[in-house]
Amino acid sequence: MLSNVELFLEHVISGLLSLVWIFAIVFSIQDFDWAVLSTLLEYSGVIAVLISAVSYPLGIFVDTFADYILEKFRNKTKKESTKFNPIEIIKLLDDDNIRGYYTYNRFKLRVARTSVFNFMMIGISGAIFICANKDLLEISNPTKSSLIFHFVFVFMALVAFCSWKIVNRTIDKRTLRLNKFYDSHIKKG
Repeated sequence: MLSNVELFLEHVISGLLSLVWIFAIVFSIQDFDWAVLSTLLEYSGVIAVLISAVSYPLGIFVDTFADYILEKFRNKTKKESTKFNPIEIIKLLDDDNIRGYYTYNRFKLRVARTSVFNFMMIGISGAIFICANKDLLEISNPTKSSLIFHFVFVFMALVAFCSWKIVNRTIDKRTLRLNKFYDSHIKKG
């Protein structure tokens, strides 16, 4: 299974991406002032510690929420029921290669599903930020810039979603094959 450090880093990265869209929303509502940013840089060490402390639980919340949302699509991709789920397969077969396979793919699933949500939110909040701060950013065509920004991140979210579906399908097929292997070889023996 994943080590605690790897799982921690996954959630911190997801939380950091979440902070991007949260700050974009805050600075779209609240007037953004570059002078505040330079003042904050003076306290960068303290701010880095605070951001790190907030990123981990925020990453867990986003992962849980994204899992809840995408589970509705997951059920549609699962075609055949299996006797054992991946965790039960790992325990039954007790094989390091199988454990490594599922561990790596679960890692990819978590990254993909949180990326779907975070990229979508960054696309929306970033576009709003550009429109709300067009004078400060000195953008000549904020509508065009915000639409381009939005569509780039929506595209990235779509790629992450497709990746999530592909990995899920791959895991389902592998789990089905391992269930058949268990029934035909191990259960009989």
